Amino acid sequence: MEILKQKREVPVLVYIISGLSLIPWIGGFIGLAILISGLIYYKNKILIAVGSLGILFTISIYGSLYYFGQIERGGVYDEMTVELSKHSLKTLISEIELYNIKNDKYPDNLIQVTKNGYNQLHLDPILNKVAVKGESKEFYYKLESDGYILFSIGFDKIPFTKDDIHPQLMPNEIEKYGYKRLNPAHNTRSYNIGG
Repeated sequence: MEILKQKREVPVLVYIISGLSLIPWIGGFIGLAILISGLIYYKNKILIAVGSLGILFTISIYGSLYYFGQIERGGVYDEMTVELSKHSLKTLISEIELYNIKNDKYPDNLIQVTKNGYNQLHLDPILNKVAVKGESKEFYYKLESDGYILFSIGFDKIPFTKDDIHPQLMPNEIEKYGYKRLNPAHNTRSYNIGG
């Protein structure tokens, strides 16, 4: 019993390894191992402190990434999400047009387009970020007799408002594709370039 209560000398290598606990993700696991060894085996306050810091550092790094990426509105992550939506819309238009070429008709819904191998393409990155459980996370898509309407309904989750995001197309692309853009102010068609 006397041996268990006795402090053991900590090898220099253990101190070096304990410094690795400040590396995010893997540092959480190393920090936990250092914390346990500091508490049980070495009974060393420095190892306990460094192990605890490693765990807290990992939690704070990933917690702030989650907060800024998923919860906070209006920051750089929102701007990146908007750009990702614009890119996804343009890719989705290409896939819709490819579907039209193969099937001689436009798809009834976006799920039909994902059968070509793009399983998540119909999901709007913005809605993936702000929609609650049970709400649709798909881009707005409506098939019409002479084409289709496609856009992101934006952060407010209401279609035909100012924050809607439309594909960025060149004038010659608008003419050759079946894509039709609605003017949100009048809920009428507009063939202007925009986004």
